[in-house]
Amino acid sequence: MNDLVQQIPQLVGAALQLMAFGAGQVGWLAAKAAPYLILNVVGSVLLLVDAVGMMAWGFIILESAWLLISLFGLWQAGRK
Repeated sequence: MNDLVQQIPQLVGAALQLMAFGAGQVGWLAAKAAPYLILNVVGSVLLLVDAVGMMAWGFIILESAWLLISLFGLWQAGRK
């Protein structure tokens, strides 16, 4: 498998998180809105799986925290 194909999940995950962040910064998505949080959850899962495969501990900690915080926000948004 070539390097680009192996990096697709990583690239998609990063793109999703950056899209959410950018959309939040320009006011297209609120940080507590479900679409913003879903983009972050999916992006962090993709990046976390890649980080675990590489045993990149700093990245694992970062994406685990990002995932848990986003899931908590999504849970809160669902309660309203």
